[in-house]
Amino acid sequence: MNHNRQRYLVALIFSYMNIRSLLLLSGILVAGTATAQTRTKVKVGVNTKNPTENLHVNGTMRVHTLPLNNTANAISTKPDGSLDDSGNNQPFNAKYIVTADANGVLGRALGVEPLFFYMPAVCLPLKDEDIKDPYSAKVGSYTEVYLYKVFAHQYGLTATPGLPTVVKSNASAEILHTTPTANQFDYFITYYDEAVFEDLSVTADGVLKYKVKAGVKPTAKTFMNIVFKKK
Repeated sequence: MNHNRQRYLVALIFSYMNIRSLLLLSGILVAGTATAQTRTKVKVGVNTKNPTENLHVNGTMRVHTLPLNNTANAISTKPDGSLDDSGNNQPFNAKYIVTADANGVLGRALGVEPLFFYMPAVCLPLKDEDIKDPYSAKVGSYTEVYLYKVFAHQYGLTATPGLPTVVKSNASAEILHTTPTANQFDYFITYYDEAVFEDLSVTADGVLKYKVKAGVKPTAKTFMNIVFKKK
């Protein structure tokens, strides 16, 4: 009986130890899984204790050895986004441009809008009967042309009566990805016919003012080059 009792006690002890080991192992696995899940959700901050994005760098950042566009064997990421186990065996084909908003959050764009551009063609009134409201007006001896209003119409930002309807190959297409306001540009008159125009000026909100000399006749030189530059 004593031997049987001892065997029973030994078996009971081993059973207890196995159950305890299994529970401990299960706890480790659960904790490890929870830790792994938590780590995947952690936002990493460099020089900041309160990162707002997956990677938040408060300061400058440097990246070495960026591949040039159309470089062969430059990266190891396949077109479907998976890894090429053989190493850098994939070409780098640039498609997007990295951009940043006012808070420094990075994003991507298909292209970058130019910092300056020539205003599209528009007829400048030379006679009072040529003035068309609402994009031009006669103020005293000066003719005023509202350059930003004409630009906004031509680029599809607003519709201005009196100007031709913009014709598109794709009705939903847009020339600009953003909608700049008049005071977000500087305005330049880089050429004008001095034989016809005089006393030129342009305001900060894009109002062109000029006088037409008396008795002049327009020629092939009678036009203006107008440049919009983003501030």
